[in-house]
Amino acid sequence: MNKMLPTEILKLFEEENFENLAIWQGACINLKKEPKEEDVEALFRSIHNIKGSSGSLGYTDTTSFLHEIEDVVSGYRESFESFPKDHISLLLKSHDLIEGWLKNLGSEDAEIPKDQARLILDGFSKDGSINMASLQKLKDAPLVQNTSELVPKSVRKKLLHRRSEIMRVPSDKIDQFIDQLGEINIHIAILERFFDRKDVEPSVAEQSAHLCARSLKHLQRISLSLRTVDLKPLFRKLELAADEVCTKLGKNVELKMSGELTRVDKAVAEELVNPLLHMLRNCIDHGIEDEESRKKKNKTVKGVIKITAANRANQVEITIEDDGSGLDPFEIRKKALASNIISKDEKLSNDQIFELILHPGFSTANEVSEVSGRGVGMDVVRETTENLRGNLQISSKKDAGTKFILSLPTDFNVLKAVIIRAGEQRIAIPLAELDEVIAFTKNDQSEEGIIFYNENAIPCLSLNNYLGIDKSSELGVFNEQTRNENALIIPILFEFSV
Repeated sequence: MNKMLPTEILKLFEEENFENLAIWQGACINLKKEPKEEDVEALFRSIHNIKGSSGSLGYTDTTSFLHEIEDVVSGYRESFESFPKDHISLLLKSHDLIEGWLKNLGSEDAEIPKDQARLILDGFSKDGSINMASLQKLKDAPLVQNTSELVPKSVRKKLLHRRSEIMRVPSDKIDQFIDQLGEINIHIAILERFFDRKDVEPSVAEQSAHLCARSLKHLQRISLSLRTVDLKPLFRKLELAADEVCTKLGKNVELKMSGELTRVDKAVAEELVNPLLHMLRNCIDHGIEDEESRKKKNKTVKGVIKITAANRANQVEITIEDDGSGLDPFEIRKKALASNIISKDEKLSNDQIFELILHPGFSTANEVSEVSGRGVGMDVVRETTENLRGNLQISSKKDAGTKFILSLPTDFNVLKAVIIRAGEQRIAIPLAELDEVIAFTKNDQSEEGIIFYNENAIPCLSLNNYLGIDKSSELGVFNEQTRNENALIIPILFEFSV
């Protein structure tokens, strides 16, 4: 067994092999859809690379396991025409086993679990089928992927921190970063001569100050882009999860995805995994009907779930939409009353009723299954969304389907804001919280606290009155979530800032 390796070496080892694992997983997904020789080659190379680096660090058991998997894949290369699709599930289990081991790396000198590795290897039959006995044993003893089950919490925290530090940065971004630093240094030198030696014309100094500010903003944009990653790995996980859930539930579902190259902050991408998995499982389990039910409703036998991602201004918007049975407001309200979540006299709109599914412990399932029914999941979605300074919208129509729209900031570490002036004070309002800014006159006000906008009477709160500041020209600021309830009146806009 190896001695503990230096942290620097483990970082490089993890960075390299998490990328190889992504290639491994992607190749398996492609092979499941439409087998191509290039995907077999990509699969072979990724396994070979992980085997080589594991062997160089002395992980003999892991290397031996990967060598045998490599032999299996090598057979596909020699006779691709008879590629056995049944083997893909075992190849993905092999992937998960290596991924779980890699995530635990550094907690102790542990190799991969030999018993689980043996079960996987025994599952491959030479005729291209699967050894069902081994497969059943694997189901009875699932692979441990949750590292918290193996690693003490204190060690787990250190491992996660170490992995979060690893990022691959394109060389052209570094070049741009250095170029902007050079530009800034030039302008600073000119400004220093202007203030110290007085031998620079004021107009030249003014231009340098302007160019320096522009370069600083460009430098900030480059710096923020270094933290962004695309959603392709996340979409792959969703695709695999959908396939697994559909198999368990016997559902016939087509998953359509677009926008996988949408870029978000790495911290956001990491936090999105569980919320999106919960919503996807809910769509398959609660939303999509069985084939017979869909026929009776004159729907296509195969249900459809669409997942799209796109950048909207300073936010990323992720939508999960199904064409299933939709949410039943009456049933949700009935369950909420039975669970004492709401009172009998409480009047709620359909949108407010739909939001009840986000309440901890709430579930409309009559039976508990492997997938859902315990009331755990959608409350996690809401909590994660709030922690990421985002919002979640739910819309649904009975027998037509349900749509979840998740809006999150693109740059998690930067809060864009509108700076307003109230007397001598400046106040920042997060840009993500604003839906619309309007100017209005006293003619738009019927009385104190009420303005008319688009033929709607909107109760308002005057920031001037609240802060005890003299009134000036004012703007109305509306938030989408409170548009029909109230608005905030603020002093005239001062400037936009980041």
